[in-house]
Amino acid sequence: MIRVKRLNHAVLFVREFDRTVHFYQRAFGFELISETPGTAAFLRARESSNHHDLGLFATHVGTRSRLGSPGLYHLAWEVTTTEDLAAARNI
Repeated sequence: MIRVKRLNHAVLFVREFDRTVHFYQRAFGFELISETPGTAAFLRARESSNHHDLGLFATHVGTRSRLGSPGLYHLAWEVTTTEDLAAARNI
């Protein structure tokens, strides 16, 4: 079993990029850490020690997933040691 310490960050694909960035800033007080305007943004919770807690990537205009399709790109889990990470490869 791999020992996970915590969820480190999440990354989402979003359609209304600027609106979504502003939503997370207003609703949760996230700080904008870095951005490629209109393409990607990395945000951090005010009291977080992470580089970023949330990554947002713009999808192409006009794309729309079917109802029930996932929009999550990835979750990054923090493990205790690099050996734990290496062991996960064999599971």
